[in-house]
Amino acid sequence: MNPLNGLIVILTFLLISAQSTEAFYRFIPDDIDLVSDCQNHPNFGGVSDLVDLTAFDLSYDDLSVHAKGTIEIVWDVEENDRISTHCELKKFFRGTWQPTTFLVIIKDVCEQMKDTTSILYDVWTKHIISEDIHCPAKGSKYVHEQYLISVDFNVSGINMEGRYKIVSILRAYDETNQEKANAICIEFLGDIIKSQRVTMNSLNVLIVVFAFATVTVQRGEALYRFIPEDVDLFRDCQHQPKLRGINDFLNLSDFGLSYNDEGIHTNGTIVVVWDVEENDRISVHCELKKFVRGTWQPTMFSVIIKDLCKQMKDTTSIVYDAWTRHITSKDIHCLAKGRKYVHEPYSISVDFNVSGMNMEGRYKIVGILRAYDEKNREKANAICSEVPGDIIKVGR
Repeated sequence: MNPLNGLIVILTFLLISAQSTEAFYRFIPDDIDLVSDCQNHPNFGGVSDLVDLTAFDLSYDDLSVHAKGTIEIVWDVEENDRISTHCELKKFFRGTWQPTTFLVIIKDVCEQMKDTTSILYDVWTKHIISEDIHCPAKGSKYVHEQYLISVDFNVSGINMEGRYKIVSILRAYDETNQEKANAICIEFLGDIIKSQRVTMNSLNVLIVVFAFATVTVQRGEALYRFIPEDVDLFRDCQHQPKLRGINDFLNLSDFGLSYNDEGIHTNGTIVVVWDVEENDRISVHCELKKFVRGTWQPTMFSVIIKDLCKQMKDTTSIVYDAWTRHITSKDIHCLAKGRKYVHEPYSISVDFNVSGMNMEGRYKIVGILRAYDEKNREKANAICSEVPGDIIKVGR
């Protein structure tokens, strides 16, 4: 890896490491009806085409859904049909519903119903009062013991708060693996909040299972690594032609970096060439984007630093821990044109743990720095750079 911008490298990995704390969340539906037919799939059946819930009861408290009673399948499927389920969590972001990395695909629902190690068995079929679990078929009835479904979930590595909808599609395939023309699509809207007291009345238990499967099935923690596309690492932002690039930010002629599986190893001096003054406020916005379905999609990983100088001096901040504590000067000065930062040799780990989601895939990290004068007016010299690469799983 050639000499690069040490500060931006650090901010890059802040994007992930800054969000490593674990938190508990809860999905709060918009109303007690919860489920609606999919808005973008008018040719699919809806919830009333799937199950009859007249003999099924649900109640809700702060900890869980309380369920009991009988559900009847009204969907026109046969016991030998293979049922697949595709559940996706979408977030309302910048005015549109964006895909997230939370996705559950069950290729054979019946197989999962009978598999005592599956999430579907754990949250649903183990509570059916029958020693012989039958596959879904029109007219089938499932009688349940009274049981609880937890609606809280814990996630580390990501802030889940926001506006969401869960879209679930069920498809049936006959014995020749031909799809039947009676797919079901349902969605439900609500907010994910950090756990607090809420109330919710009767709901569709089967859909609750699928809904929270989109989160709970991915709880296992894994170790990941970001692999940059090439040794140059950075490039100017492709979709921000009016913003300046990496060469307008720093002089790196006396700064060295090397890279191996253990991390980025760095030492030397960086010189600020960006036309900013010490009293300017510098903001940083870093965002992780994933290449999905042919386009770069926003993810829920982002870091916003409103005052970089303040974070540089705050010994409890991630900026201080990952960067400024390695500057040899005891007096840390804010960024300004001509300023030099001399570093002791140190390493930055590029591995990170995430639970609650599968991080593998093609990504790019987009970092934007903006300067504001003493009157809080933005200067016309913002910096934007991006780092394309892949995130791979390296262990658990």
